[in-house]
Amino acid sequence: MAAGLRPDVVTEFGAGQELMIGRKWRLGWAVAALVACGAAIPVSIRWFLLPRIWLARTQRAVEARDWSTADRYLARYMSLCGETTDALLFAAQIDATAGRSEDAIRSLSQVPRSSPQASEARYYLSRLLLQLDRASAAERAAKETEERIRRKAADKEAKETKDRERREADKKHRAKVNNEAKDG
Repeated sequence: MAAGLRPDVVTEFGAGQELMIGRKWRLGWAVAALVACGAAIPVSIRWFLLPRIWLARTQRAVEARDWSTADRYLARYMSLCGETTDALLFAAQIDATAGRSEDAIRSLSQVPRSSPQASEARYYLSRLLLQLDRASAAERAAKETEERIRRKAADKEAKETKDRERREADKKHRAKVNNEAKDG
């Protein structure tokens, strides 16, 4: 047996053949890794990078008041990501300025109440409804916004109270442990 070679790797072809098999094996793994990375890169571009680019371009087009370009980029974004909150808000803004008030109302109404931007959507919805002389619907949207703001403030206050109580309990516990350590 050749010196320096593992006995379990040596085949009937001889010790020199082991090096060739090892190289082919490593080359195969390298090719497999490149293929996997090559497949992962387009997927990551398609699902993670492109939507962000399209949403940023939509925002720039909206800021520049280029509504047709904004609409085109928003359509591309929505083809991949669906109707996200950001997409619905942009769609409402584009539709409202293009004179498609009903589409804007539909988009604003679809923003989930659990979304952080729900208050903003309800505010714009109530303004749009007031412009269209739909006072009762505007009032409902404004009340929903006001109620959401109240609930948010109450939740924040409850959380702060809970945190304060927890800190006080921790402080008492530490003092008790320190006293026991001194006594013991």
